Amino acid sequence: MTLDRLRLGEEGERLAARYLEERGYRVVARRWRGAGREIDLVVEKAGLVAFVEVKTRRSPLAPPATAVDWRKRRQVASAALAA
Repeated sequence: MTLDRLRLGEEGERLAARYLEERGYRVVARRWRGAGREIDLVVEKAGLVAFVEVKTRRSPLAPPATAVDWRKRRQVASAALAA
C-alpha cells in the first residue's frame, strides 16, 4: 500500500470516528486485530457494540459500500467473534 493510500485510509477512519462520536457512539478501539484480521473501528452506544469497516474513496463513481462484499463481511464477522 502506498503512503498516499495509507493517509487516505487514515483520514477516512478519523472522519468516520468523528461522525459516530457526534451521534453518541464511543470509540472503543481503532484498527483492532483479531483472528488475523483488522477491524477499522469498534464503537459502543447504549450497550451495543458495533464493528465498523471504513472505506474511503476519492471518486464518487465508486461508492464505498460496493467495496464491502460478502467476503469482507465474513472477515469482519470472524474478527468480531474473536473479540
